[in-house]
Amino acid sequence: LNDLFRPVATELPPTPARLLFGALPADLPRGAVLKNGPNPQPEYTSEQGGWLDGDGMLHCVVLPVEGEAAYSRTWVRTEGFVKEREAKRRLFDGSLVAPRGLPLLWGLLMNGLRAAQPQKDTANTGLLPLGKGGRVLALMEQCLPAELRVETDGTVTTLAAGFDFDGQLKDLARHPFAGGALTAHMKVDAGTGERIGVTYPSAGAPGARITTFAADGSLSSDEMVPLLGTAQSMIHDCAIVRGCDSDGRGG
Repeated sequence: LNDLFRPVATELPPTPARLLFGALPADLPRGAVLKNGPNPQPEYTSEQGGWLDGDGMLHCVVLPVEGEAAYSRTWVRTEGFVKEREAKRRLFDGSLVAPRGLPLLWGLLMNGLRAAQPQKDTANTGLLPLGKGGRVLALMEQCLPAELRVETDGTVTTLAAGFDFDGQLKDLARHPFAGGALTAHMKVDAGTGERIGVTYPSAGAPGARITTFAADGSLSSDEMVPLLGTAQSMIHDCAIVRGCDSDGRGG
């Protein structure tokens, strides 16, 4: 497993790629195949906690209608990533150390003191395409996403870190460590093209925020739904159904 999660040390600009054997299926849609995952900066690999705390890196394989395929890999330029690059040193302790609560709280405190940012926005977990034009969100739990653009040649550019849809995703009361958040596990309605996600807050009364994006990538609704109970629930992932009957069964 160590080799499976071993980070790469450098980025790579769009580079011609070739098939080692076989051929691409004739009916395979052309476009970009993207993979997002944690990839610590090499100088901090042994310092920042678990491998899940690594900075998001986007691997991109472009399959054009004509011509050669290309491969590239690029770190997502989040606020935390840029701060460390500018400071030329590690600023963040890893926060994914649960259930060791005290080290987690200590890490958030030290992050705030060193970087004026308690939670590092690694954007290293999921991806959400936004309509056409190559716009993509890089996602992580409990932080705002980063907005990216993927070019036809495989170039990946970070357009905005902490992307909040003109303030619609900001909620300091519910997300005091990050100022807002969007779940990393969005679901796609195959019939309408809508993207639906459930984000759990880290403070306040128990609830779940249901966010829906239209097929064109616009944010169409964002609603906090109260939940029964005395403590907040961690809704890491879930399934979406059209409705349920009186017994609570999906249908």
